[in-house]
Amino acid sequence: MLLLLAGALLRAPFLFDHGIDDDEFYTLRNSVELLSSPTPSAVKSWPVLFGVVRGLSELFGPTPFALRLFPVLCGILAPAFLFLLGRRLIGERAALLAALLLVCWPWHQYFSGVARYYAPTFLLGLLVIDRLHLAITRGRLKDGVVAVALLALAALTHATGLLAAGGGLLLFCTRLASMRLRVRLVLIGGVAGLAAVVMFVPAFSEPVLRVVSGEGGLGYDAIYFLMSLIFNVSPLLLGLGLLGVAALLKGRSDSALYLSAAVSLPIVVLGVLATLGVGVQARYAMAALPALLLLSGAGLERLLKPLLSGVPGVPGGKEHSGRLVLQRGALVLAVLLPFFPSLASNLIDGNRHDVPGVARYLEGRLQQGQMLFAESHSLLAYYLYGYDRWLPPGEGQPPFPRVFGESPPSPAQLDTLRASGVRAHFVIPENVSELLPALGADGRALDRFLRDRAVIEYRLGQRRLDYHRNVLTVYRAGRRGSS
Repeated sequence: MLLLLAGALLRAPFLFDHGIDDDEFYTLRNSVELLSSPTPSAVKSWPVLFGVVRGLSELFGPTPFALRLFPVLCGILAPAFLFLLGRRLIGERAALLAALLLVCWPWHQYFSGVARYYAPTFLLGLLVIDRLHLAITRGRLKDGVVAVALLALAALTHATGLLAAGGGLLLFCTRLASMRLRVRLVLIGGVAGLAAVVMFVPAFSEPVLRVVSGEGGLGYDAIYFLMSLIFNVSPLLLGLGLLGVAALLKGRSDSALYLSAAVSLPIVVLGVLATLGVGVQARYAMAALPALLLLSGAGLERLLKPLLSGVPGVPGGKEHSGRLVLQRGALVLAVLLPFFPSLASNLIDGNRHDVPGVARYLEGRLQQGQMLFAESHSLLAYYLYGYDRWLPPGEGQPPFPRVFGESPPSPAQLDTLRASGVRAHFVIPENVSELLPALGADGRALDRFLRDRAVIEYRLGQRRLDYHRNVLTVYRAGRRGSS
Protein backbone atom coordinates (compact mmCIF):
# COMPACT_ATOMS: atom_id res chain seq x y z
CA MET A 1 0.00 0.00 0.00
CA LEU A 2 2.82 2.42 0.84
CA LEU A 3 4.39 1.74 -2.56
CA LEU A 4 1.11 2.56 -4.29
CA LEU A 5 0.75 5.78 -2.31
CA ALA A 6 4.34 6.83 -2.97
CA GLY A 7 3.99 6.08 -6.68
CA ALA A 8 0.71 8.02 -6.84
CA LEU A 9 2.21 11.02 -5.04
CA LEU A 10 4.83 11.45 -7.77
CA ARG A 11 2.63 10.51 -10.74
CA ALA A 12 -1.02 11.47 -10.15
CA PRO A 13 -0.35 15.25 -10.50
CA PHE A 14 0.18 14.69 -14.24
CA LEU A 15 -3.54 13.96 -14.53
CA PHE A 16 -4.52 17.49 -13.57
CA ASP A 17 -1.78 19.77 -14.87
CA HIS A 18 0.34 20.57 -17.92
CA GLY A 19 -0.99 20.89 -21.45
CA ILE A 20 -0.49 18.02 -23.86
CA ASP A 21 2.74 17.88 -25.85
CA ASP A 22 3.41 16.95 -29.45
CA ASP A 23 3.70 13.21 -28.81
CA GLU A 24 0.44 13.23 -26.87
CA PHE A 25 -1.29 15.05 -29.71
CA TYR A 26 -0.19 12.13 -31.91
CA THR A 27 -1.87 9.77 -29.42
CA LEU A 28 -5.03 11.89 -29.37
CA ARG A 29 -5.19 12.06 -33.17
CA ASN A 30 -4.79 8.29 -33.55
CA SER A 31 -7.34 7.51 -30.85
CA VAL A 32 -9.91 9.81 -32.50
CA GLU A 33 -9.28 8.04 -35.83
CA LEU A 34 -9.37 4.58 -34.22
CA LEU A 35 -12.44 3.41 -36.15
CA SER A 36 -11.95 5.54 -39.25
CA SER A 37 -11.21 4.24 -42.73
CA PRO A 38 -8.43 3.95 -43.62
CA THR A 39 -7.24 3.18 -40.11
CA PRO A 40 -3.89 4.80 -39.27
CA SER A 41 -1.12 2.23 -39.54
CA ALA A 42 0.07 2.80 -35.96
CA VAL A 43 -3.45 2.08 -34.68
CA LYS A 44 -3.58 -1.22 -36.57
CA SER A 45 -0.22 -2.30 -35.20
CA TRP A 46 -0.34 -1.04 -31.61
CA PRO A 47 -4.04 -0.68 -30.75
CA VAL A 48 -3.85 -1.11 -26.97
CA LEU A 49 -2.94 2.45 -26.01
CA PHE A 50 -5.13 4.07 -28.67
CA GLY A 51 -8.09 1.85 -27.83
CA VAL A 52 -7.89 2.59 -24.11
CA VAL A 53 -7.42 6.33 -24.73
CA ARG A 54 -10.40 6.36 -27.10
CA GLY A 55 -12.60 4.77 -24.45
CA LEU A 56 -11.42 7.18 -21.75
CA SER A 57 -11.86 10.14 -24.10
CA GLU A 58 -15.47 9.12 -24.67
CA LEU A 59 -15.98 9.18 -20.89
CA PHE A 60 -13.99 12.29 -19.96
CA GLY A 61 -13.54 14.16 -23.24
CA PRO A 62 -10.23 14.67 -25.08
CA THR A 63 -8.51 16.05 -22.00
CA PRO A 64 -5.06 15.48 -20.46
CA PHE A 65 -6.86 13.46 -17.75
CA ALA A 66 -8.31 11.04 -20.32
CA LEU A 67 -5.07 10.84 -22.30
CA ARG A 68 -2.85 10.13 -19.30
CA LEU A 69 -5.03 8.03 -16.99
CA PHE A 70 -3.85 4.71 -18.47
CA PRO A 71 -0.08 5.40 -18.33
CA VAL A 72 -0.44 7.01 -14.89
CA LEU A 73 -2.19 3.90 -13.55
CA CYS A 74 0.50 1.70 -15.11
CA GLY A 75 3.15 3.89 -13.48
CA ILE A 76 1.49 3.69 -10.06
CA LEU A 77 1.05 -0.09 -10.22
CA ALA A 78 4.55 -0.88 -11.50
CA PRO A 79 6.46 -0.48 -8.17
CA ALA A 80 3.95 -2.69 -6.33
CA PHE A 81 4.17 -5.39 -9.00
CA LEU A 82 7.96 -5.11 -9.05
CA PHE A 83 8.00 -5.85 -5.33
CA LEU A 84 5.46 -8.69 -5.47
CA LEU A 85 7.04 -10.44 -8.45
CA GLY A 86 10.64 -9.64 -7.61
CA ARG A 87 10.63 -11.41 -4.24
CA ARG A 88 10.99 -14.80 -5.91
CA LEU A 89 13.94 -13.72 -8.05
CA ILE A 90 15.98 -11.53 -5.69
CA GLY A 91 14.46 -11.85 -2.23
CA GLU A 92 11.94 -9.73 -0.33
CA ARG A 93 14.24 -7.01 1.00
CA ALA A 94 15.99 -6.49 -2.34
CA ALA A 95 12.61 -6.42 -4.13
CA LEU A 96 11.36 -3.75 -1.74
CA LEU A 97 14.45 -1.64 -2.41
CA ALA A 98 14.01 -2.16 -6.16
CA ALA A 99 10.43 -0.93 -5.91
CA LEU A 100 11.57 2.13 -3.96
CA LEU A 101 14.12 2.91 -6.67
CA LEU A 102 11.40 2.59 -9.28
CA VAL A 103 9.10 4.96 -7.39
CA CYS A 104 11.84 7.61 -7.45
CA TRP A 105 13.27 6.91 -10.91
CA PRO A 106 12.68 10.13 -12.90
CA TRP A 107 12.52 8.49 -16.33
CA HIS A 108 9.73 6.16 -15.25
CA GLN A 109 7.95 9.01 -13.49
CA TYR A 110 8.16 11.08 -16.69
CA PHE A 111 6.76 8.37 -18.96
CA SER A 112 4.05 7.61 -16.41
CA GLY A 113 2.77 11.15 -17.05
CA VAL A 114 2.89 11.07 -20.85
CA ALA A 115 0.16 9.57 -23.03
CA ARG A 116 2.52 7.25 -24.85
CA TYR A 117 3.41 3.56 -24.92
CA TYR A 118 6.29 3.38 -22.52
CA ALA A 119 4.78 3.16 -19.02
CA PRO A 120 2.43 0.34 -20.17
CA THR A 121 5.34 -1.31 -21.97
CA PHE A 122 7.43 -1.25 -18.77
CA LEU A 123 4.63 -2.87 -16.73
CA LEU A 124 3.93 -5.53 -19.37
CA GLY A 125 7.66 -6.15 -19.75
CA LEU A 126 7.83 -6.87 -16.02
CA LEU A 127 4.93 -9.33 -16.24
CA VAL A 128 6.51 -11.07 -19.25
CA ILE A 129 9.91 -11.37 -17.55
CA ASP A 130 8.29 -12.92 -14.47
CA ARG A 131 5.99 -15.34 -16.29
CA LEU A 132 8.65 -16.50 -18.77
CA HIS A 133 10.91 -17.34 -15.86
CA LEU A 134 8.11 -19.34 -14.22
CA ALA A 135 7.27 -21.18 -17.43
CA ILE A 136 10.87 -22.18 -18.10
CA THR A 137 11.94 -23.06 -14.55
CA ARG A 138 8.74 -24.81 -13.41
CA GLY A 139 7.69 -26.23 -16.75
CA ARG A 140 3.96 -25.66 -16.33
CA LEU A 141 1.92 -25.36 -19.51
CA LYS A 142 -0.35 -22.72 -17.96
CA ASP A 143 2.62 -20.44 -17.31
CA GLY A 144 3.79 -20.84 -20.91
CA VAL A 145 0.38 -19.92 -22.30
CA VAL A 146 0.13 -16.88 -20.02
CA ALA A 147 3.67 -15.80 -20.94
CA VAL A 148 2.88 -15.90 -24.68
CA ALA A 149 -0.41 -14.05 -24.12
CA LEU A 150 1.35 -11.32 -22.13
CA LEU A 151 4.03 -11.07 -24.79
CA ALA A 152 1.34 -10.63 -27.46
CA LEU A 153 -0.31 -7.90 -25.38
CA ALA A 154 3.06 -6.19 -24.96
CA ALA A 155 3.67 -6.35 -28.73
CA LEU A 156 0.20 -4.88 -29.38
CA THR A 157 1.11 -2.02 -27.04
CA HIS A 158 4.37 -1.41 -28.89
CA ALA A 159 6.55 -3.69 -31.01
CA THR A 160 9.45 -3.20 -28.59
CA GLY A 161 7.45 -5.17 -26.03
CA LEU A 162 8.85 -8.30 -27.73
CA LEU A 163 12.27 -7.37 -26.33
CA ALA A 164 11.04 -8.48 -22.90
CA ALA A 165 11.59 -12.07 -24.10
CA GLY A 166 15.37 -11.58 -24.39
CA GLY A 167 16.32 -13.12 -21.06
CA GLY A 168 13.81 -15.92 -21.51
CA LEU A 169 15.40 -16.95 -24.80
CA LEU A 170 18.77 -17.50 -23.14
CA LEU A 171 17.26 -19.32 -20.15
CA PHE A 172 15.17 -21.44 -22.50
CA CYS A 173 18.28 -22.59 -24.36
CA THR A 174 20.02 -23.63 -21.13
CA ARG A 175 17.00 -25.64 -19.90
CA LEU A 176 15.77 -27.02 -23.19
CA ALA A 177 16.59 -30.66 -22.45
CA SER A 178 14.77 -30.70 -19.11
CA MET A 179 11.55 -29.00 -20.23
CA ARG A 180 8.30 -30.75 -21.07
CA LEU A 181 7.61 -31.00 -24.79
CA ARG A 182 4.27 -29.15 -24.66
CA VAL A 183 5.81 -26.20 -22.84
CA ARG A 184 8.66 -26.10 -25.34
CA LEU A 185 6.24 -26.08 -28.26
CA VAL A 186 4.10 -23.33 -26.74
CA LEU A 187 7.08 -21.07 -26.05
CA ILE A 188 8.85 -21.70 -29.36
CA GLY A 189 5.68 -21.42 -31.42
CA GLY A 190 4.37 -18.40 -29.51
CA VAL A 191 7.54 -16.31 -29.65
CA ALA A 192 8.35 -17.26 -33.26
CA GLY A 193 4.77 -16.64 -34.34
CA LEU A 194 4.65 -13.20 -32.73
CA ALA A 195 7.97 -12.24 -34.29
CA ALA A 196 6.78 -13.39 -37.71
CA VAL A 197 3.55 -11.41 -37.39
CA VAL A 198 5.41 -8.23 -36.43
CA MET A 199 7.86 -8.65 -39.32
CA PHE A 200 5.67 -9.94 -42.16
CA VAL A 201 1.99 -9.04 -41.64
CA PRO A 202 1.55 -5.61 -43.25
CA ALA A 203 -0.84 -4.26 -40.59
CA PHE A 204 1.86 -4.86 -37.99
CA SER A 205 5.04 -4.48 -40.00
CA GLU A 206 4.32 -1.16 -41.73
CA PRO A 207 4.80 1.10 -38.68
CA VAL A 208 7.91 -0.86 -37.69
CA LEU A 209 9.32 -0.45 -41.19
CA ARG A 210 8.41 3.24 -41.07
CA VAL A 211 10.51 3.66 -37.94
CA VAL A 212 13.33 1.57 -39.38
CA SER A 213 13.34 3.64 -42.56
CA GLY A 214 13.69 6.85 -40.61
CA GLU A 215 10.29 8.23 -41.66
CA GLY A 216 8.78 7.65 -38.25
CA GLY A 217 10.76 10.33 -36.45
CA LEU A 218 14.15 11.15 -35.07
CA GLY A 219 16.39 8.27 -34.11
CA TYR A 220 19.94 7.92 -32.87
CA ASP A 221 23.10 6.29 -34.11
CA ALA A 222 24.81 3.74 -31.87
CA ILE A 223 26.85 6.26 -29.85
CA TYR A 224 23.95 8.60 -29.20
CA PHE A 225 21.67 5.66 -28.43
CA LEU A 226 24.03 4.44 -25.70
CA MET A 227 24.65 7.96 -24.37
CA SER A 228 20.92 8.66 -24.22
CA LEU A 229 20.25 5.34 -22.53
CA ILE A 230 22.93 5.92 -19.89
CA PHE A 231 21.77 9.48 -19.25
CA ASN A 232 18.09 8.59 -18.89
CA VAL A 233 18.52 5.33 -17.02
CA SER A 234 21.17 7.11 -14.90
CA PRO A 235 24.70 5.93 -14.06
CA LEU A 236 23.44 5.39 -10.51
CA LEU A 237 21.04 2.61 -11.52
CA LEU A 238 23.60 1.10 -13.87
CA GLY A 239 26.18 1.02 -11.08
CA LEU A 240 23.73 -0.51 -8.62
CA GLY A 241 22.72 -3.03 -11.28
CA LEU A 242 26.32 -4.19 -11.76
CA LEU A 243 26.71 -4.47 -8.00
CA GLY A 244 23.47 -6.46 -7.92
CA VAL A 245 24.79 -8.94 -10.49
CA ALA A 246 27.89 -9.52 -8.38
CA ALA A 247 25.80 -9.97 -5.23
CA LEU A 248 23.30 -12.38 -6.81
CA LEU A 249 26.03 -14.53 -8.35
CA LYS A 250 27.01 -15.59 -4.83
CA GLY A 251 23.60 -16.91 -3.82
CA ARG A 252 21.12 -16.64 -6.67
CA SER A 253 23.25 -17.23 -9.74
CA ASP A 254 20.31 -18.34 -11.89
CA SER A 255 18.51 -15.07 -11.18
CA ALA A 256 21.68 -13.08 -11.83
CA LEU A 257 22.17 -14.66 -15.27
CA TYR A 258 18.50 -14.45 -16.21
CA LEU A 259 18.06 -10.79 -15.23
CA SER A 260 21.40 -9.83 -16.80
CA ALA A 261 20.33 -11.41 -20.08
CA ALA A 262 16.89 -9.79 -19.85
CA VAL A 263 18.59 -6.37 -19.69
CA SER A 264 21.60 -6.81 -21.93
CA LEU A 265 20.25 -8.78 -24.90
CA PRO A 266 17.58 -6.21 -25.88
CA ILE A 267 20.12 -3.39 -25.53
CA VAL A 268 22.55 -5.32 -27.72
CA VAL A 269 19.83 -5.82 -30.35
CA LEU A 270 18.98 -2.11 -30.34
CA GLY A 271 22.66 -1.21 -30.44
CA VAL A 272 23.23 -3.44 -33.46
CA LEU A 273 20.24 -1.86 -35.22
CA ALA A 274 21.64 1.60 -34.47
CA THR A 275 25.04 0.53 -35.82
CA LEU A 276 23.33 -0.65 -39.02
CA GLY A 277 21.77 2.78 -39.45
CA VAL A 278 18.32 2.13 -37.98
CA GLY A 279 17.18 5.15 -35.98
CA VAL A 280 16.41 3.62 -32.59
CA GLN A 281 15.76 5.57 -29.42
CA ALA A 282 16.72 4.84 -25.84
CA ARG A 283 13.11 4.45 -24.70
CA TYR A 284 12.76 1.43 -27.02
CA ALA A 285 14.56 -0.54 -24.29
CA MET A 286 11.78 0.11 -21.76
CA ALA A 287 10.41 -3.46 -21.81
CA ALA A 288 13.80 -4.78 -20.65
CA LEU A 289 14.38 -2.29 -17.85
CA PRO A 290 12.30 -3.98 -15.10
CA ALA A 291 15.16 -6.50 -14.91
CA LEU A 292 17.64 -3.66 -14.38
CA LEU A 293 15.55 -2.27 -11.52
CA LEU A 294 15.54 -5.71 -9.87
CA LEU A 295 19.31 -5.95 -10.21
CA SER A 296 19.63 -2.42 -8.81
CA GLY A 297 17.54 -3.42 -5.79
CA ALA A 298 19.89 -6.33 -5.18
CA GLY A 299 22.82 -3.94 -5.51
CA LEU A 300 21.36 -1.51 -2.98
CA GLU A 301 20.75 -4.38 -0.58
CA ARG A 302 24.43 -5.28 -0.94
CA LEU A 303 25.38 -1.72 0.01
CA LEU A 304 23.23 -2.02 3.12
CA LYS A 305 24.61 -5.42 4.10
CA PRO A 306 27.18 -4.13 6.63
CA LEU A 307 24.40 -2.28 8.44
CA LEU A 308 21.91 -5.15 8.13
CA SER A 309 24.31 -7.39 10.02
CA GLY A 310 23.86 -5.11 13.04
CA VAL A 311 20.14 -5.75 13.51
CA PRO A 312 19.19 -7.84 16.58
CA GLY A 313 18.08 -11.32 15.61
CA VAL A 314 20.49 -11.43 12.67
CA PRO A 315 23.77 -13.35 13.13
CA GLY A 316 26.37 -10.93 14.41
CA GLY A 317 23.65 -8.64 15.77
CA LYS A 318 24.55 -5.74 18.02
CA GLU A 319 22.74 -3.39 20.34
CA HIS A 320 21.49 0.09 19.44
CA SER A 321 19.28 -1.12 16.61
CA GLY A 322 17.53 2.28 16.50
CA ARG A 323 20.73 3.97 15.47
CA LEU A 324 21.31 1.31 12.81
CA VAL A 325 17.82 1.88 11.41
CA LEU A 326 18.65 5.56 11.08
CA GLN A 327 21.94 4.72 9.38
CA ARG A 328 20.22 2.44 6.89
CA GLY A 329 17.59 5.08 6.19
CA ALA A 330 20.27 7.73 5.69
CA LEU A 331 22.13 5.50 3.22
CA VAL A 332 18.98 4.78 1.20
CA LEU A 333 18.15 8.50 1.21
CA ALA A 334 21.66 9.34 0.02
CA VAL A 335 21.27 6.88 -2.87
CA LEU A 336 17.92 8.38 -3.87
CA LEU A 337 19.02 12.00 -3.44
CA PRO A 338 20.36 12.42 -7.02
CA PHE A 339 16.87 11.64 -8.33
CA PHE A 340 15.09 14.44 -6.44
CA PRO A 341 15.93 17.43 -8.72
CA SER A 342 14.62 15.61 -11.78
CA LEU A 343 11.52 14.42 -9.93
CA ALA A 344 10.76 18.02 -8.96
CA SER A 345 11.53 19.25 -12.48
CA ASN A 346 9.04 16.80 -13.98
CA LEU A 347 6.35 18.02 -11.59
CA ILE A 348 6.97 21.74 -12.24
CA ASP A 349 5.84 21.71 -15.85
CA GLY A 350 6.20 18.13 -17.04
CA ASN A 351 9.22 19.36 -19.03
CA ARG A 352 6.73 20.54 -21.63
CA HIS A 353 6.77 23.75 -23.60
CA ASP A 354 3.88 26.05 -22.76
CA VAL A 355 2.20 25.77 -26.16
CA PRO A 356 -1.20 26.80 -24.70
CA GLY A 357 0.40 30.02 -23.44
CA VAL A 358 1.83 30.84 -26.86
CA ALA A 359 -1.55 30.10 -28.45
CA ARG A 360 -3.22 32.58 -26.07
CA TYR A 361 -0.60 35.16 -27.03
CA LEU A 362 -1.01 34.65 -30.77
CA GLU A 363 -4.77 34.32 -31.07
CA GLY A 364 -5.34 38.05 -30.63
CA ARG A 365 -2.50 39.00 -32.96
CA LEU A 366 -3.07 36.81 -36.02
CA GLN A 367 -4.73 38.42 -39.00
CA GLN A 368 -5.85 37.11 -42.35
CA GLY A 369 -3.04 37.09 -44.87
CA GLN A 370 -0.25 36.58 -42.34
CA MET A 371 1.91 33.48 -42.14
CA LEU A 372 2.70 31.29 -39.17
CA PHE A 373 5.42 28.66 -38.91
CA ALA A 374 5.89 26.63 -35.76
CA GLU A 375 7.85 23.72 -34.45
CA SER A 376 5.13 21.08 -33.87
CA HIS A 377 2.64 23.26 -35.72
CA SER A 378 -0.14 20.66 -35.46
CA LEU A 379 -0.09 20.94 -31.68
CA LEU A 380 -0.21 24.74 -31.84
CA ALA A 381 -3.14 24.51 -34.28
CA TYR A 382 -4.92 22.27 -31.77
CA TYR A 383 -4.66 24.95 -29.09
CA LEU A 384 -5.57 27.76 -31.47
CA TYR A 385 -8.51 26.18 -33.26
CA GLY A 386 -9.36 22.88 -31.60
CA TYR A 387 -9.03 19.39 -32.98
CA ASP A 388 -11.33 20.01 -35.98
CA ARG A 389 -9.16 22.85 -37.17
CA TRP A 390 -8.76 22.37 -40.91
CA LEU A 391 -11.10 25.02 -42.27
CA PRO A 392 -10.32 26.77 -45.56
CA PRO A 393 -8.20 29.93 -45.17
CA GLY A 394 -10.36 32.94 -44.42
CA GLU A 395 -13.29 30.95 -42.99
CA GLY A 396 -14.24 30.68 -39.36
CA GLN A 397 -13.17 32.54 -36.27
CA PRO A 398 -10.56 33.35 -35.10
CA PRO A 399 -8.79 34.30 -38.34
CA PHE A 400 -6.66 31.71 -40.06
CA PRO A 401 -3.23 32.62 -41.44
CA ARG A 402 -2.59 32.33 -45.16
CA VAL A 403 0.09 29.73 -44.47
CA PHE A 404 0.34 27.65 -41.31
CA GLY A 405 3.27 25.28 -41.64
CA GLU A 406 6.00 23.39 -39.88
CA SER A 407 9.25 25.11 -39.00
CA PRO A 408 11.69 25.47 -40.65
CA PRO A 409 9.96 26.69 -43.81
CA SER A 410 11.53 26.00 -47.17
CA PRO A 411 14.04 28.49 -48.64
CA ALA A 412 11.45 29.27 -51.35
CA GLN A 413 8.92 30.30 -48.71
CA LEU A 414 11.50 32.52 -47.06
CA ASP A 415 12.28 34.12 -50.43
CA THR A 416 8.56 34.88 -50.80
CA LEU A 417 8.52 36.51 -47.38
CA ARG A 418 11.52 38.65 -48.30
CA ALA A 419 9.95 39.80 -51.54
CA SER A 420 6.42 40.42 -50.27
CA GLY A 421 7.04 41.75 -46.77
CA VAL A 422 4.04 39.81 -45.46
CA ARG A 423 3.87 39.61 -41.68
CA ALA A 424 5.05 36.21 -40.43
CA HIS A 425 5.39 34.67 -37.01
CA PHE A 426 7.78 31.86 -36.11
CA VAL A 427 7.32 29.81 -32.93
CA ILE A 428 10.51 27.95 -32.11
CA PRO A 429 11.82 26.35 -28.90
CA GLU A 430 14.85 28.28 -27.74
CA ASN A 431 17.14 25.27 -27.77
CA VAL A 432 16.08 24.52 -31.37
CA SER A 433 16.71 28.09 -32.50
CA GLU A 434 20.24 27.83 -31.13
CA LEU A 435 20.86 24.73 -33.27
CA LEU A 436 19.23 25.84 -36.54
CA PRO A 437 22.52 25.87 -38.51
CA ALA A 438 22.92 22.17 -37.73
CA LEU A 439 19.50 21.26 -39.18
CA GLY A 440 20.54 21.26 -42.81
CA ALA A 441 19.88 23.74 -45.61
CA ASP A 442 16.40 24.70 -44.38
CA GLY A 443 17.69 25.31 -40.87
CA ARG A 444 20.57 27.45 -42.09
CA ALA A 445 18.27 29.46 -44.34
CA LEU A 446 15.87 30.15 -41.46
CA ASP A 447 18.74 31.10 -39.15
CA ARG A 448 19.94 33.71 -41.66
CA PHE A 449 16.41 35.00 -42.21
CA LEU A 450 15.70 35.42 -38.49
CA ARG A 451 19.01 37.19 -37.92
CA ASP A 452 18.46 39.59 -40.84
CA ARG A 453 14.72 40.30 -40.76
CA ALA A 454 13.07 39.13 -37.52
CA VAL A 455 12.78 40.39 -33.99
CA ILE A 456 11.96 38.47 -30.83
CA GLU A 457 8.40 39.49 -30.06
CA TYR A 458 7.64 37.20 -27.11
CA ARG A 459 9.41 34.62 -25.00
CA LEU A 460 7.53 32.23 -22.72
CA GLY A 461 9.23 30.18 -20.04
CA GLN A 462 12.60 30.51 -18.43
CA ARG A 463 15.83 28.61 -18.30
CA ARG A 464 16.30 26.51 -15.20
CA LEU A 465 19.24 24.61 -13.84
CA ASP A 466 17.19 21.42 -13.78
CA TYR A 467 15.85 21.72 -17.34
CA HIS A 468 16.56 24.33 -19.98
CA ARG A 469 14.44 23.23 -22.92
CA ASN A 470 11.05 24.62 -21.91
CA VAL A 471 11.47 28.14 -23.37
CA LEU A 472 9.38 29.02 -26.44
CA THR A 473 10.32 32.05 -28.55
CA VAL A 474 7.99 33.93 -30.92
CA TYR A 475 9.78 35.77 -33.73
CA ARG A 476 8.07 38.38 -35.94
CA ALA A 477 9.15 39.41 -39.42
CA GLY A 478 7.65 41.52 -42.20
CA ARG A 479 5.55 44.68 -42.39
CA ARG A 480 2.41 44.10 -44.42
CA GLY A 481 -0.59 42.77 -42.53
CA SER A 482 0.62 44.12 -39.21
CA SER A 483 -1.90 45.05 -36.58
